[in-house]
Amino acid sequence: MIRYLAFFCMILLSCNNKFVRQPSKSDILDVTPECQDLMKVVNENWYKHRKYPCHKEFPQVFTLANQYQKCFLGLHKADIIMMLGEPDVKTATKFEYIFRRKCGKNKSADYSKLIIQFKSNSVVGVESELHSLIE
Repeated sequence: MIRYLAFFCMILLSCNNKFVRQPSKSDILDVTPECQDLMKVVNENWYKHRKYPCHKEFPQVFTLANQYQKCFLGLHKADIIMMLGEPDVKTATKFEYIFRRKCGKNKSADYSKLIIQFKSNSVVGVESELHSLIE
């Protein structure tokens, strides 16, 4: 009986977590120490919301584009998806990964974006944006 109760509690607690860890499925960036650092940041901090198109905010999110731009440039769209998972917003020329403290129907006012721009399916630009909405 105690086993079943412990198992039920474990299931209940795991269902309560709204973000699921999304470690990279790729080791394409193992060439330089700088790019290895990017993979470490992704593997330790990349959490996607289970229900909404949103990722969990983390401290380095706003500096990713600037700090690791060389690691992104020239990669193929498929490489980005293997490294970061499916984007929250996807068009023919860009992927957007959106980061918030809380995801849901009632979106929090402040959020960050990692925007990856493509030309002929290769990364040509990476930028981070910080959005602050005053309500």
